[in-house]
Amino acid sequence: MARPKKIQWPIEFDEMLRYAMPNKRLEDRFRFYRSYFLRDYIHLQSTLKASGEEIELRLKQDREKRFSENDAHHIRLWIGMNMDAWKREIRRERARKMANGKWKRFYEKRAQNPH
Repeated sequence: MARPKKIQWPIEFDEMLRYAMPNKRLEDRFRFYRSYFLRDYIHLQSTLKASGEEIELRLKQDREKRFSENDAHHIRLWIGMNMDAWKREIRRERARKMANGKWKRFYEKRAQNPH
């Protein structure tokens, strides 16, 4: 088995996400980074909720940025501390969507076939 190549600092955004969240799918990495950004970064900046344009602008800026080892390590620690909470939240969201779909179909069948 090949050894992973040594990281050459500074790294780009995608490499930083791979460094911060190994063994995660690309979609999950972006989802967790977005959660990190929404909860923690915005919360530190102000108490206001971020708009969709503000989030996209910040993600675009982060994609262009190159991360030092210190920045990437800080993000890796912060995301690691909150990963379990985010996983629970995503699991609840999926379960809620599935339950809504299941009960919706149940009530549709019941309306079609009243007993």
